[in-house]
Amino acid sequence: MTSRRRRLHQRQSVIFGSLALLLVITLIVAITHFFGILPSPFARDFSTDPADRPTPAPTAVCPPEGAAPVDPAGVTLNVFNGTSRTGLAAATAKLLDERGFTVAKTGNFDLGYDGSALIRVNEDQIAAGYTVSRLIEGSLVVLHPRESETVDVIIGDGYSNMGSVEDIGTDPFERPDNCRPAEEAAPAEQTSDE
Repeated sequence: MTSRRRRLHQRQSVIFGSLALLLVITLIVAITHFFGILPSPFARDFSTDPADRPTPAPTAVCPPEGAAPVDPAGVTLNVFNGTSRTGLAAATAKLLDERGFTVAKTGNFDLGYDGSALIRVNEDQIAAGYTVSRLIEGSLVVLHPRESETVDVIIGDGYSNMGSVEDIGTDPFERPDNCRPAEEAAPAEQTSDE
């Protein structure tokens, strides 16, 4: 062998030997990460199931002092299904329409809701929200920061039936327990699905 060939052979041996050693080290590190012997420097949860996240219960906003029900014809609603029951939003929207409300749209509320109904309003819609709540026993009216002219009605797992238009009445609204005035109420950020 010539000296040139010998150097080439030595250089190739060093390069291939170094690559083989690097592959063996990488394999050992990968196996230790796989079996949990060595923690990964990149280990973190990439996503969590929304059902696993704790969400604080929304707080009802108090109706204004002396506020009474408004005319259903002047209230526009979005009705969302917060359950796994198919067609609940459409069926509820039909009942609300029969009671004089205008329904702008229906859809699903992916975060779900356990109560009977969650009614989301802005500060100008509190009386309208409480008007709707008289039809759905156990519903909760919450402040939701937005510019929308519509009131959101999220039907939950606790919903069973809709009251009649006579249930709206004309008496002023009673303040629910643990409600907070609109000036103090924290917006219901945990109820966002938009």
